[in-house]
Amino acid sequence: WRLPGFRRFIKMLRTVTREFIQKIISNGRFTQAQQRYENKTANPAEWKHDSATCWNLVCEEVIDTDHGPEGDDAVITELIRRGYNFEDINTMRRLAWRTAGWLNYDMMLWDWVNLDENDMRKALELQLEKRKIKQQEYEESLDLIQAFLDRDQPTKL
Repeated sequence: WRLPGFRRFIKMLRTVTREFIQKIISNGRFTQAQQRYENKTANPAEWKHDSATCWNLVCEEVIDTDHGPEGDDAVITELIRRGYNFEDINTMRRLAWRTAGWLNYDMMLWDWVNLDENDMRKALELQLEKRKIKQQEYEESLDLIQAFLDRDQPTKL
């Protein structure tokens, strides 16, 4: 027994698609913050990032809370201070949206406080379990998460 158009309806519920992610990378909040940083017009908020991992910072774009341009400027400025360039940041953003974004929106977690590498790993496990990704993509994504963590240089308390 099948409902007419049910598969099409389910596809409509998908939020985090490749096209969506590309649009975010091209003109999302963090892209605009990168442009302000390059143009020396960034106005980063006073925001403590001492205990945040690089992934916690990148996932700020994914959570359902908007800290405004000053918050986005603070995240980009902090990631650059830690040694990440725009290419690194955009690679991280793609992976964060593909994992934590998928978990938060398509799987309806709706977290609006905190997402990080643990949520990304959980998303990858679910994607593998649901056969949305293959074992190789799962392993490569886990390796990429760890590689960026290994480079992370948060401020010491």
